[in-house]
Amino acid sequence: MGEPILKIGYYSIYQIKTTRGVKYKVDSGKTIYIERFKKYIVNPYRDTKEFTSLEKAKDYVGLKLVKRGQDKKKKLANLPKSLYSR
Repeated sequence: MGEPILKIGYYSIYQIKTTRGVKYKVDSGKTIYIERFKKYIVNPYRDTKEFTSLEKAKDYVGLKLVKRGQDKKKKLANLPKSLYSR
């Protein structure tokens, strides 16, 4: 796959050297851990993308993580507080 360079949140960034130059691959992971069943499963929401520069890869990951956080806040705002707080 390439050598890992950086890990931001749950995304990993890999450097891939080819004959045409260097590419950077962003990957959210092959597997995820399900706590309820105590096992790893194949990630159905896997997100992989290739970039030509490291800065573009970092920007993409940052944007995805911010968007994920905003979506989570929206979902929690609609739920009754008794469902998720103790």
